[in-house]
Amino acid sequence: MMATNSKAIEQWIALAEEASRERPFGELSLDERRRRLQKVIGAGRGVCSSSLELALQKAGEIQLGERKFQRFRGSESEYSDE
Repeated sequence: MMATNSKAIEQWIALAEEASRERPFGELSLDERRRRLQKVIGAGRGVCSSSLELALQKAGEIQLGERKFQRFRGSESEYSDE
């Protein structure tokens, strides 16, 4: 699942439109390339969930799964002949 931020997406679209009006990346000087890359990196922040957010979400899913499994194992032992 990917979280999105509408403001970040709007910035990303604006950057794409701006880049389409500018010179191709390969024709830029080294400094111009760096500036354009920094813009792209900055605009990309917030478009997708961060690695930390994804890791925390996955950890929560794992904990939920473990609790469900423990309940299942507990109910399973009620019916065993042990």
